[in-house]
Amino acid sequence: MKKLSFVEWLKEEADKKGLSQAEIARKGSLSKSQVSRVFSMTIAPSQEFILAISRVFQLSPEVVFIKAGLLPERNERNEKINEVVHILEQLDEENQSDVAEYVRLRLEIQERRGNYEAKTLPAK
Repeated sequence: MKKLSFVEWLKEEADKKGLSQAEIARKGSLSKSQVSRVFSMTIAPSQEFILAISRVFQLSPEVVFIKAGLLPERNERNEKINEVVHILEQLDEENQSDVAEYVRLRLEIQERRGNYEAKTLPAK
């Protein structure tokens, strides 16, 4: 599969969320001109632009910096783990506990189906 450029990736993410360039600008507190110029590849995205995009799409800044080619790529598994950690960090302690309980349940179901050899997990 061909690796997408940052702008191609950005356009795909906007399409998935149904966001126009104007909506991205508004949600990210960016100028419409800046968004348009990044989309048309007239200018490179600034650090502030990338941070705004991470907020608009609710992704970790690290993921967006990687997509922009400003940080080295990680394998797909690490990207997903980083995204989950980023989301967890935004939750309060009670919700973090709920998510951990859900993940343990999913692991138990997977083990019962014989799809995974269990690793030792810390007790609740």
